[in-house]
Amino acid sequence: MARTQYLPDRTPESAPRESAPDSGELPEALKGQLAVQAKLATLGTLTAGVAHDVKNSLNFVINFAELNGELLDDLRDLFPDGQMTDSARQITEDLEANSRIISDHAKSALQVMASTLRLGRTDPTGPRDCQVNLLVEQSAKLGYHGWRARHPDRQCEMSLELDKSDPVVHAWETELARLIINLVINACDAAGEQRTVRYAPHGSDARSGRAIVQVGHDDKTVTVSVRDNGPGIQPELRDRVFDPFFTTKGDADGTGLGLSICRDIAQRHGGHISHRPNPAGIGTEFSLTILTRPDLTEAGQ
Repeated sequence: MARTQYLPDRTPESAPRESAPDSGELPEALKGQLAVQAKLATLGTLTAGVAHDVKNSLNFVINFAELNGELLDDLRDLFPDGQMTDSARQITEDLEANSRIISDHAKSALQVMASTLRLGRTDPTGPRDCQVNLLVEQSAKLGYHGWRARHPDRQCEMSLELDKSDPVVHAWETELARLIINLVINACDAAGEQRTVRYAPHGSDARSGRAIVQVGHDDKTVTVSVRDNGPGIQPELRDRVFDPFFTTKGDADGTGLGLSICRDIAQRHGGHISHRPNPAGIGTEFSLTILTRPDLTEAGQ
C-alpha cells in the first residue's frame, strides 16, 4: 500500500510556541517544498533546452530518411525495366520501407518534443479558443509516456474516448494541459501500483492497470474524466486530496501540490474538479468540468 504522508503538527502542547509569523521564518517543511519547486523549475528550463536540441536532431533524421527515398528513386532510374535483379529490387524496397518507418517515428517524437516545449511556455496572448479533443489527446499522451519512462517496471494501459462533436473551449491552453497531464499521471500511478510489466493483449488480463480518459460536453460546459482501476482512495482521505502538500505517494514521487494546483486551474476557468469511486466498481474517477465560454477577465488579473 502507498504510504500516506502529510504535514503533522510538530509542536506538542507542552512545547513552547514558535515565534510570531512576522519573524520571517518559514516552517522547515514549507522550506523543503519550496526547495523542491525551485529544483523543478530549474529542471524545466534544462528540459526545454534539451528538447530544443533533440528537435533539431530529429529534423535531420527526417530529412536524411526522405533523402534516402529520393536516392533510391535515382538508383531505380539507372536500371531500365527488367535489368534490376529480383534481389536488388527487394533490397531497394526494404530500404524504402525502412526509411518511411524511420521518418514516421521521428515525426512522432517531434510531436512529443513540440508538446514538451509548448507546455513549458506561458500563454503570452492570454486565453484562446482550444479544440478540446486535440488538447486532451496530446496532453494525455505526454503524461502517459512520461509516466512510462519513469516507471518501466510497472504496467498501465491508457485509452482515449474523445467527443465526436469536437467541442471548443475558451481557456489558457497550457494550464489545462498541465491539469490533464497531472490527472493522467495520478491515474497511472494508481492503476500501475504493484503491477509489473508483462505482455498481454488489451483486455486479456483483468489485473492489468488501466487509465481511461473521456471527453464530453453539453450546451455550456465541457467535462474531462480520468478514471483508473487502482486501489481507490481510502474513505477517510477523500476530503483531503485537494489539500496543499497532502500526498499518498511518498517522498520520492509526490510533493502534494498537483491536485491542489489542478483545483486552482479549474476554478480559474469558472469550473470545478471532483472525484468519486470509479463507476466500474474499482478505482477512482476524477472529473474536470469547465465552462465553454468562461469570463476570464477577473481570473486573469
